[in-house]
Amino acid sequence: LESATGSLSMPSVGVVVKLEQEALQVLDNHGKLKAVRPSDAQPQKKSATAVALDSEQQTVGQGDVVKVTDGIYKSKTGTVRHVFRAFLFLYSPSRMENSGMFIVRSRQCTLMGHSKHTENANTNSAGPGGPGGP
Repeated sequence: LESATGSLSMPSVGVVVKLEQEALQVLDNHGKLKAVRPSDAQPQKKSATAVALDSEQQTVGQGDVVKVTDGIYKSKTGTVRHVFRAFLFLYSPSRMENSGMFIVRSRQCTLMGHSKHTENANTNSAGPGGPGGP
């Protein structure tokens, strides 16, 4: 699934959830499903380095697994496929609607496990072999 922009109103992005003969079905950052002509869609924007903060101020990015703690998708879990500002496009194989894709605000989620996108790297200088260590 790719992100696409085009006839969507700016600043709006979306993820293609279905291919049809004449149009792409795009789930936009407002949670609406829109039909977009392939010629109007712009190529995927890279979001591999984009991050947002969850409800506990932890960094969440593409590939992380989160649990929704608030809103209409409360208690659902999903893998982050795309980040746009404070919006997370999540994928859950158990959801049938929109090919398993749904969108939530990052503050409505909690990171499950460790983020692959930590901004604060472990700088334990007192560890063995590290600076200041034995």
